[in-house]
Amino acid sequence: MDSKKLKILSTEDLLQLAEVNITDFRYGPSEIFKVAYEKFNADGNVGSSEKMHMEILISDLSTHASIQRQFREKFSGVNEDGSEIKYPDVDRDFPDAFFEYYEIRANETDNPRLKARYSDFIWERKRKFPLALIAIDAYLACSDVFYSLGWGRETKDALARAVQLALSINNKEKLKNAVEKTHSILDLMHQTKSFRYPFEIIGILIRNGSKIHDMLNLDNYLNILEDSISVYKSEPDAYQLQRANMEILVEINKMLRGEVKVETELTRIAETYIEEAKWKKEHYPNGNIVASHFYEEALKKYMELGNFPEKVEELKLKIAEANEQARLHEFQAVSATVEMQKERLDQYFQLSDQEDLEECIGNLISDPQIIPRWEDSIQAAEEQAKQLSILHKSPCSINKGNITVKKLFDPQEKIENQAVQQFVSHYKLEAHSVLILIFDKLFQRAGFLTKIEERFTESNFITEDRKFILMHGIQRFLDKDYISSTHILLFQVEGILRDILGKCGLPTFTYRNNEMRERMLPDIVETLGELRGFDPDFIRFINVFLNDIRGDNLRNDVAHGIVTHDVFNKSNSVLLIYLFLRLSNYRITSN
Repeated sequence: MDSKKLKILSTEDLLQLAEVNITDFRYGPSEIFKVAYEKFNADGNVGSSEKMHMEILISDLSTHASIQRQFREKFSGVNEDGSEIKYPDVDRDFPDAFFEYYEIRANETDNPRLKARYSDFIWERKRKFPLALIAIDAYLACSDVFYSLGWGRETKDALARAVQLALSINNKEKLKNAVEKTHSILDLMHQTKSFRYPFEIIGILIRNGSKIHDMLNLDNYLNILEDSISVYKSEPDAYQLQRANMEILVEINKMLRGEVKVETELTRIAETYIEEAKWKKEHYPNGNIVASHFYEEALKKYMELGNFPEKVEELKLKIAEANEQARLHEFQAVSATVEMQKERLDQYFQLSDQEDLEECIGNLISDPQIIPRWEDSIQAAEEQAKQLSILHKSPCSINKGNITVKKLFDPQEKIENQAVQQFVSHYKLEAHSVLILIFDKLFQRAGFLTKIEERFTESNFITEDRKFILMHGIQRFLDKDYISSTHILLFQVEGILRDILGKCGLPTFTYRNNEMRERMLPDIVETLGELRGFDPDFIRFINVFLNDIRGDNLRNDVAHGIVTHDVFNKSNSVLLIYLFLRLSNYRITSN
């Protein structure tokens, strides 16, 4: 009932309506009291308006805060001065006089919804035992009213609260009444095939099973749950509700110590993810993207179960297939014309023939186009998110081979992940179309290898031993042995970066579990990023290229042996040589 109709009524009619009408105030129980408050206030009736104020506050309290606490504020926020604001504030807005009024109302009203709220709030805040008894009976009366109105959620909540209160005061008679009423309504829901809330109600009983074990009717629960699953199997896209019922079946079978049946139910749950993947692939836009997510959930379930190696491998293939189909048919192509920078390369080639080799190296490592700007990558990712808004709202996976190693749901995480892809694409293109050609040209000049060695020698943080290893790796590159050159050069990066920390007077070790250990690459890169003088985009490149699971992650993947032979290519070797030349340009000085 809207406020316009309520304002036509007298205050007497409003209060009478509040006593007898539940149906019209399902979502706004305080509305009728707000209108009455305005009327009493306008008439100058201070006493009655104050009572309406008390009614409004208790009606506006939110419920289901937690098992230990039923009532809480409706909303909360922060004032301009930083202080917290709550409405209603459970701790500040309810003086003792208010509770005296609520107790009177709990005893005099015949409205079960109001009676339950008054008495339960007093019990929670003042621990008056007789009010808990009133609250239990009121909630059970509410459950009948709510069920007759078709209010499934409210029915479930009223039954749950009655059981919870009876358990909290350890009153066996009230507990027996609450469980019997719950069984009665469960049977009604079963008969009418109203299956949305039975599994939740049964779950509440089961989770209190240790306290009410002799009152449970497990066989009846099993029948209700199985019938519920059958109904939801006939409905399209109701897999989550199937699983919700199956999860309660798992809990019941655990109580019955039926290990075989527990495994059977867990297998059924896993299979629903596969069925859902198939259904969504057929019926959803971008169905392969969505299907991949549910195949991954099925894979997790089968891996948790164990003893299903063939199923695990089958699901890995399904994930790979869905991802590939999504890539081919569902990801919108974002294309751009890539023009070979002929003028730029011609200039490099001309200089490499004429200039001093030191100047050639200097021009190369100072070229701002080789390493992209992270800010540009972020902007490109944000623009792509706007253009592909529907796709951007879907979960995003970071895959390594056939395995999803991380699932991204947060929008900012997805933008950063896309920015990393943009960043990688840029420096990969530069390596392939610029760096390889330039290095090929420079290595043809006499003395270029010697000039690189001189740069390493002049560096005040590259040791002689490290230089020897680096030059050996570069020689393997010149011999076109990219597997060896990548292996040799790759694992010198961390050591050199750690040496830079030491040269800066920073600790090169950490102390964990009573052991002193060398600082690892992620920690080193993060620390270098905070030092003055290091190009943040270059530091970002080192991290993405070697250490970021969203990027190439080359150092970690090679170290753990999870790469294929094609990773050991000329482009990656060139990027490593470029990295060392760029590092050799830095000088560590005391400040």
